[in-house]
Amino acid sequence: MSADTAARGTTDTAARGTTETIRGTTETTAQRKRRDMDDVTSRALSWLKENEDRDIERLAELVAIESVAADPARSGAVRDSVLWMRDELARVGFGDIRIHETETHPALTARYESPVAGAPTVLVYGHVDVQPVEPLDQWVSAPFTVDRRDDRLWGRGVTDDKGQVLMYTRAIEAVRAAGGEVPVNVIVLIDAEEEVGSPSLTAVLDANPWLAEASVALVSDSPALGLNLPAVGYSLRGMAYVEVTIRALANDLHSGQFGGAVPNAADVLARMISQLHDADGRVAVPGFYDRVVELGAEERERLAALPFDEAGWLSTIGALCGVGEQGFSALERTWARPTLEVNGVFGGHTGPGPKTIVPAEATAKLSMRLVADQDPDEVAQLLIARLREIAPASVTIETWSDTASKPVLTPTDTPAMAAALESLRETWQSEPYLIRDGGTIPAVATLQSRFSLPTLLLGFGCPDENKHAPNEWLPMDHFRRGPEALVRLLPKLAAALG
Repeated sequence: MSADTAARGTTDTAARGTTETIRGTTETTAQRKRRDMDDVTSRALSWLKENEDRDIERLAELVAIESVAADPARSGAVRDSVLWMRDELARVGFGDIRIHETETHPALTARYESPVAGAPTVLVYGHVDVQPVEPLDQWVSAPFTVDRRDDRLWGRGVTDDKGQVLMYTRAIEAVRAAGGEVPVNVIVLIDAEEEVGSPSLTAVLDANPWLAEASVALVSDSPALGLNLPAVGYSLRGMAYVEVTIRALANDLHSGQFGGAVPNAADVLARMISQLHDADGRVAVPGFYDRVVELGAEERERLAALPFDEAGWLSTIGALCGVGEQGFSALERTWARPTLEVNGVFGGHTGPGPKTIVPAEATAKLSMRLVADQDPDEVAQLLIARLREIAPASVTIETWSDTASKPVLTPTDTPAMAAALESLRETWQSEPYLIRDGGTIPAVATLQSRFSLPTLLLGFGCPDENKHAPNEWLPMDHFRRGPEALVRLLPKLAAALG
């Protein structure tokens, strides 16, 4: 063999270095890796099925911890839920686990280092605090237990957000149990006060800038479009909150001796509230809509094409009809338009039986859901200015505003989004949807503003899942398919972010 031939042979061998003969066929390295990955995925999915009962038991352990962040008497339980997650993350292979103490409730971070060289990093956010469970008499089963019936799991936190957080640890454990390598580095950020607005999260993020190593954030704390209607969300509404108290008298008065001659605080407040919307359902606060990013024609067409049954939706919640801003559909009103809601009004006698008085004082709790690019602090001040403007001279007025979260709107044409949609498509064997969400997750806005971190909202709940209400539930189909979709997503994200 000549030197030239030998050189050519070496070059040809190098060129063919990406092929191997396996089972009588020629297979490229890429094809072999794909086959190996498919084998790992298949074994991981089988592992999840085999360990389903065990995973329900683990979820039940976490649900049993009464981690109501709004209840000071349960602050110890909130901490216990964080410590439970610390142990769970360590069990499935995470390291560098840190408890971040704050003035309120602790946060937790942990890292999973992929053995794959050059692996990209993703951040998973979730929370382990839950909403209060009252009224207790409306629960069919005990709220802090997991009850399996009607092909659903019932209990406080099964979907918001304990059940969805554990889908990530279940997926990673399944891949490792299947003999595979998790192809991305994973940073987990666990919040213990999301249900009270995540007041300490900004300080935790500021003290840990290494969290910005992630290329994308994954958040499963929202619903899909419906039962077995998989979806990825790209928008959350923000929130601003205002309380207003008016005082008309030094104290409550006899309605016979004084009624009709002195101002009635409850009546005055009701008249003020009636002026906060116009006849077309728009918020009647000057400047309220100035920063709103309007929906484009293409997105309106896409939202209109979603399989949404408005009549069935209204029936499910016991509403006789829909209301709201004229010119917009129900989905547009709840997903992409700002709102002002009266959360509560009280004043005067609210106990049983009559008490014929003229109330001296009345209070209203008001919240506003906001869309891009509204600023919650600015909008709160606009509402306060409007309340002071319409308050009559017969009363004094006090206002309070604290809870605020910015709206979120992320691109839908990214490689990571395509990977998420493909994972859902393979798992459900149906076309997934791109959706908005009308709720608020303060951490997502904080991650975006602090780290410019795009977020995929991979919700595995259902819109009528009763989160924040008695009888919270999660479909068994979603309990199973959520981690299956994440098993498929991990390698797709590695390729998309690679």
